[in-house]
Amino acid sequence: MWSFLGNIIGGTLSNLFSSFIEKKLPFFYRNKKGNNSNFLNLKQYLLDRDFQESGLPSELTTKDGYVIWPITLQPSATYIHTAQIQLIKLLIVAGWKLHIIIGDCGKHSATVKAKDFQQEIEKILKANNISIKKNTVTLLSKYYQRNPEQNDDSLLQNITSLELLNSFHTVSNSVEWENYWKYVTKNYDEKKKAELNKRKTLSNLQPLLNWALVITITREYSKTIVVAGEDEKTQWDNITNLHGKNKIGMIYIQELKDGTKTMPQSEIGIRSVQDINSKLNNGNMALWLYNHFIELPKFLTNQKPSFCKISENECTKNSNNCIKCIFTNGKLRDNKNFDKNAFVNEIYKIANPANVV
Repeated sequence: MWSFLGNIIGGTLSNLFSSFIEKKLPFFYRNKKGNNSNFLNLKQYLLDRDFQESGLPSELTTKDGYVIWPITLQPSATYIHTAQIQLIKLLIVAGWKLHIIIGDCGKHSATVKAKDFQQEIEKILKANNISIKKNTVTLLSKYYQRNPEQNDDSLLQNITSLELLNSFHTVSNSVEWENYWKYVTKNYDEKKKAELNKRKTLSNLQPLLNWALVITITREYSKTIVVAGEDEKTQWDNITNLHGKNKIGMIYIQELKDGTKTMPQSEIGIRSVQDINSKLNNGNMALWLYNHFIELPKFLTNQKPSFCKISENECTKNSNNCIKCIFTNGKLRDNKNFDKNAFVNEIYKIANPANVV
């Protein structure tokens, strides 16, 4: 694992797009000229549901841009990864190519097999009708271990070791240590911050490696959108403003929060329908689940959820934005025309990675 640090210091999706449009989307969307013309309002759709962005193009359609998803290596895939894929799926159908970078240089790199985690992510992609190409998923360490004389088709080509080294030097030279530590600790409570403070340096270096790689890719391929967590917004906004302004668009998956703090891991985990029911009123859990697993897919289907019998007049009044209709201050309203149990069952069916075959 240290060899990639030594390198630093020392030195066609179009067919899938057409097929997906024809087979998976309702007639309303298939009947649009140019296939992705209906995605011109995607950005506003996301903003209306309180997704945060920075530098995102006003029109989220392209034929040759890359959406980059840097994810940290974990013991297993979770419903949070599945939620991120719901957003990524919209960008792919809008024409973006996908490149996932699994960060295998951090906390779990010594205990978790990156290949196993990669296979879990790929299963979720396939379950969401996202095609797996040779360079759809790769490992962060592969870019930093790359031998210029050997081609690895899981990597985006023309990203050379020298370019990565230059980006690493430029980015690391622009961030003060005090700010970097704030980026690493994010919005965690004091107990979590103390845990991070005891980690090995390598485990806390991964954000810097990701930034350098994304900037290098953007220089080569021009159009990039990065999907990251809302708790990483400060760091990515700062880096893109310094090194990728007007070139890198950011879209942030909403954060699971209890008040102003990141929700503790014990409250985030979901293992059953009963678990969802017991945690539905914790922080913004209900709103988070609805937004990612109902509202995002609804952009493609334009269909009202089966568990909601609220009148069409109310739907029109709220511009078909369910968040405005059924939530107050992030909490589900009591409404006899909204079947909460059916909602929870539907969420678990979509979100539970164990359901993926």
